[in-house]
Amino acid sequence: LYPIVTAFLFFGPILIGVMGHVTFPNLVGNDSDQILPMMLAQHAPAWLATLVMVGALAAFMSTMDSQLLALSSMLTRDVYLEFIDRGASIEKQVKLGKVLVVALLVVGLIIAYRPPDTIFDIATEAFTGLAVLFPTTIAALYLKKVPAWSCVLSILTGQLLLIGFHYGVIPEGWSFGFLPLIPILAVCFGIIVAGSMLAGMTERLNDRTEGVGHPA
Repeated sequence: LYPIVTAFLFFGPILIGVMGHVTFPNLVGNDSDQILPMMLAQHAPAWLATLVMVGALAAFMSTMDSQLLALSSMLTRDVYLEFIDRGASIEKQVKLGKVLVVALLVVGLIIAYRPPDTIFDIATEAFTGLAVLFPTTIAALYLKKVPAWSCVLSILTGQLLLIGFHYGVIPEGWSFGFLPLIPILAVCFGIIVAGSMLAGMTERLNDRTEGVGHPA
Protein backbone atom coordinates (compact mmCIF):
# COMPACT_ATOMS: atom_id res chain seq x y z
CA LEU A 1 0.00 0.00 0.00
CA TYR A 2 3.00 2.32 0.33
CA PRO A 3 2.89 3.62 -3.30
CA ILE A 4 -0.79 4.52 -2.86
CA VAL A 5 -0.08 6.34 0.42
CA THR A 6 2.86 8.16 -1.16
CA ALA A 7 0.78 9.31 -4.13
CA PHE A 8 -1.89 10.60 -1.75
CA LEU A 9 0.62 12.47 0.44
CA PHE A 10 2.48 13.98 -2.52
CA PHE A 11 -0.70 15.31 -4.10
CA GLY A 12 -0.84 18.25 -1.67
CA PRO A 13 2.71 19.58 -2.20
CA ILE A 14 2.38 19.20 -5.99
CA LEU A 15 -0.93 21.07 -5.95
CA ILE A 16 0.66 23.90 -3.95
CA GLY A 17 3.49 24.07 -6.48
CA VAL A 18 1.10 24.24 -9.45
CA MET A 19 -1.03 26.93 -7.78
CA GLY A 20 2.11 28.79 -6.75
CA HIS A 21 3.30 28.92 -10.35
CA VAL A 22 0.11 30.80 -11.20
CA THR A 23 0.54 33.26 -8.33
CA PHE A 24 4.32 33.69 -8.74
CA PRO A 25 5.05 32.80 -12.39
CA ASN A 26 8.57 34.27 -12.56
CA LEU A 27 10.33 32.13 -9.95
CA VAL A 28 13.33 30.24 -11.30
CA GLY A 29 16.09 28.11 -9.80
CA ASN A 30 16.53 28.14 -6.04
CA ASP A 31 13.96 30.93 -5.68
CA SER A 32 11.24 28.38 -6.43
CA ASP A 33 12.14 26.57 -3.19
CA GLN A 34 10.46 29.44 -1.31
CA ILE A 35 7.08 28.78 -2.88
CA LEU A 36 5.47 27.31 0.26
CA PRO A 37 6.17 30.23 2.65
CA MET A 38 5.34 32.70 -0.15
CA MET A 39 1.98 31.03 -0.77
CA LEU A 40 1.25 30.98 2.95
CA ALA A 41 2.10 34.67 3.29
CA GLN A 42 -0.09 35.49 0.29
CA HIS A 43 -3.17 33.39 1.01
CA ALA A 44 -3.20 32.21 4.66
CA PRO A 45 -3.63 33.99 8.01
CA ALA A 46 -0.51 34.41 10.15
CA TRP A 47 -1.49 31.75 12.69
CA LEU A 48 -2.04 29.12 9.99
CA ALA A 49 1.19 30.00 8.18
CA THR A 50 3.10 29.70 11.47
CA LEU A 51 1.50 26.35 12.27
CA VAL A 52 2.29 24.91 8.83
CA MET A 53 5.92 26.09 8.85
CA VAL A 54 6.52 24.77 12.36
CA GLY A 55 5.04 21.43 11.31
CA ALA A 56 7.27 21.37 8.21
CA LEU A 57 10.38 22.12 10.28
CA ALA A 58 9.43 19.39 12.75
CA ALA A 59 9.05 16.90 9.90
CA PHE A 60 12.44 17.89 8.46
CA MET A 61 14.08 17.53 11.87
CA SER A 62 12.60 14.09 12.53
CA THR A 63 13.78 12.89 9.11
CA MET A 64 17.25 14.36 9.47
CA ASP A 65 17.94 13.02 12.96
CA SER A 66 16.90 9.50 11.95
CA GLN A 67 19.13 9.67 8.85
CA LEU A 68 22.06 10.94 10.92
CA LEU A 69 21.66 8.10 13.42
CA ALA A 70 21.30 5.51 10.65
CA LEU A 71 24.40 6.74 8.80
CA SER A 72 26.39 6.91 12.02
CA SER A 73 25.38 3.36 12.95
CA MET A 74 26.22 2.06 9.47
CA LEU A 75 29.69 3.64 9.51
CA THR A 76 30.34 2.43 13.05
CA ARG A 77 29.00 -1.12 12.82
CA ASP A 78 29.48 -1.99 9.14
CA VAL A 79 32.74 -0.17 8.40
CA TYR A 80 34.71 0.59 11.57
CA LEU A 81 33.81 -2.54 13.52
CA GLU A 82 34.05 -4.81 10.48
CA PHE A 83 37.25 -3.57 8.83
CA ILE A 84 39.18 -1.41 11.34
CA ASP A 85 38.70 -2.60 14.91
CA ARG A 86 36.77 -5.85 15.35
CA GLY A 87 37.40 -5.84 19.09
CA ALA A 88 35.98 -2.38 19.76
CA SER A 89 33.92 -2.23 22.96
CA ILE A 90 30.34 -1.00 23.03
CA GLU A 91 31.48 2.14 24.83
CA LYS A 92 34.01 2.88 22.10
CA GLN A 93 31.40 2.30 19.41
CA VAL A 94 29.00 4.72 21.13
CA LYS A 95 31.67 7.43 21.36
CA LEU A 96 32.58 6.98 17.71
CA GLY A 97 28.91 7.12 16.76
CA LYS A 98 28.52 10.46 18.54
CA VAL A 99 31.55 11.89 16.75
CA LEU A 100 30.22 10.70 13.41
CA VAL A 101 26.81 12.29 14.05
CA VAL A 102 28.48 15.67 14.58
CA ALA A 103 30.76 15.21 11.56
CA LEU A 104 27.87 14.24 9.29
CA LEU A 105 25.81 17.15 10.59
CA VAL A 106 28.61 19.60 9.76
CA VAL A 107 28.86 18.17 6.23
CA GLY A 108 25.10 18.53 5.83
CA LEU A 109 25.20 22.14 7.00
CA ILE A 110 27.98 22.96 4.54
CA ILE A 111 25.95 21.51 1.67
CA ALA A 112 22.77 23.26 2.84
CA TYR A 113 24.55 26.64 3.09
CA ARG A 114 25.09 26.66 -0.67
CA PRO A 115 22.78 24.00 -2.14
CA PRO A 116 23.94 22.63 -5.49
CA ASP A 117 20.48 22.75 -7.03
CA THR A 118 16.79 23.17 -6.30
CA ILE A 119 15.03 20.99 -3.74
CA PHE A 120 13.15 19.26 -6.56
CA ASP A 121 16.33 18.31 -8.41
CA ILE A 122 18.08 17.18 -5.22
CA ALA A 123 15.07 15.09 -4.17
CA THR A 124 14.78 13.57 -7.66
CA GLU A 125 18.39 12.37 -7.61
CA ALA A 126 18.12 11.20 -4.00
CA PHE A 127 15.03 9.10 -4.78
CA THR A 128 16.75 7.75 -7.89
CA GLY A 129 19.70 6.65 -5.76
CA LEU A 130 17.34 4.89 -3.38
CA ALA A 131 15.35 3.31 -6.21
CA VAL A 132 18.51 1.60 -7.44
CA LEU A 133 18.06 -0.73 -4.44
CA PHE A 134 14.59 -1.75 -5.63
CA PRO A 135 15.64 -4.55 -8.05
CA THR A 136 17.85 -6.12 -5.37
CA THR A 137 15.00 -5.93 -2.84
CA ILE A 138 12.62 -7.68 -5.25
CA ALA A 139 15.27 -10.31 -6.03
CA ALA A 140 15.94 -11.01 -2.36
CA LEU A 141 12.24 -11.31 -1.48
CA TYR A 142 10.69 -13.08 -4.45
CA LEU A 143 13.31 -14.65 -6.73
CA LYS A 144 15.18 -17.89 -6.17
CA LYS A 145 18.86 -18.63 -6.72
CA VAL A 146 19.91 -15.04 -7.37
CA PRO A 147 23.69 -14.80 -6.81
CA ALA A 148 24.86 -12.14 -4.39
CA TRP A 149 27.40 -10.79 -6.87
CA SER A 150 24.65 -9.88 -9.35
CA CYS A 151 22.84 -7.84 -6.67
CA VAL A 152 26.05 -6.03 -5.70
CA LEU A 153 26.87 -5.39 -9.37
CA SER A 154 23.32 -4.13 -9.95
CA ILE A 155 23.59 -1.58 -7.14
CA LEU A 156 27.07 -0.37 -8.09
CA THR A 157 26.16 -0.08 -11.77
CA GLY A 158 22.98 1.83 -10.94
CA GLN A 159 24.83 4.34 -8.77
CA LEU A 160 27.54 4.81 -11.42
CA LEU A 161 24.88 5.42 -14.07
CA LEU A 162 23.21 7.99 -11.82
CA ILE A 163 26.53 9.80 -11.37
CA GLY A 164 27.08 9.64 -15.13
CA PHE A 165 23.71 11.26 -15.85
CA HIS A 166 24.28 13.89 -13.16
CA TYR A 167 27.63 15.06 -14.51
CA GLY A 168 26.65 14.77 -18.16
CA VAL A 169 29.03 11.91 -18.91
CA ILE A 170 25.99 9.98 -20.15
CA PRO A 171 23.97 12.02 -22.69
CA GLU A 172 20.53 13.10 -21.53
CA GLY A 173 19.04 11.64 -24.70
CA TRP A 174 19.89 8.15 -23.46
CA SER A 175 17.00 8.42 -21.02
CA PHE A 176 14.60 8.48 -24.03
CA GLY A 177 12.57 11.36 -22.62
CA PHE A 178 12.08 9.74 -19.20
CA LEU A 179 13.78 10.55 -15.93
CA PRO A 180 17.16 8.78 -15.72
CA LEU A 181 15.55 6.47 -13.15
CA ILE A 182 13.72 4.46 -15.83
CA PRO A 183 16.70 3.32 -17.93
CA ILE A 184 18.79 2.87 -14.77
CA LEU A 185 16.19 0.53 -13.27
CA ALA A 186 16.00 -1.39 -16.56
CA VAL A 187 19.76 -1.95 -16.50
CA CYS A 188 19.71 -2.95 -12.81
CA PHE A 189 16.92 -5.47 -13.35
CA GLY A 190 18.71 -6.78 -16.44
CA ILE A 191 21.89 -7.44 -14.45
CA ILE A 192 19.99 -9.38 -11.79
CA VAL A 193 18.05 -11.42 -14.33
CA ALA A 194 21.24 -12.18 -16.27
CA GLY A 195 23.00 -13.21 -13.06
CA SER A 196 20.12 -15.46 -12.09
CA MET A 197 20.09 -17.12 -15.53
CA LEU A 198 23.86 -17.59 -15.45
CA ALA A 199 23.67 -19.13 -11.99
CA GLY A 200 20.95 -21.51 -13.17
CA MET A 201 22.96 -22.55 -16.23
CA THR A 202 26.06 -23.12 -14.07
CA GLU A 203 24.07 -25.26 -11.64
CA ARG A 204 22.59 -27.39 -14.42
CA LEU A 205 26.03 -27.82 -15.98
CA ASN A 206 27.47 -28.94 -12.65
CA ASP A 207 24.63 -31.42 -12.19
CA ARG A 208 25.30 -32.92 -15.61
CA THR A 209 29.02 -33.12 -14.88
CA GLU A 210 28.38 -34.92 -11.60
CA GLY A 211 25.97 -37.27 -13.35
CA VAL A 212 28.60 -38.19 -15.91
CA GLY A 213 31.18 -38.79 -13.22
CA HIS A 214 28.87 -41.01 -11.15
CA PRO A 215 27.04 -43.49 -13.47
CA ALA A 216 24.28 -45.61 -12.05
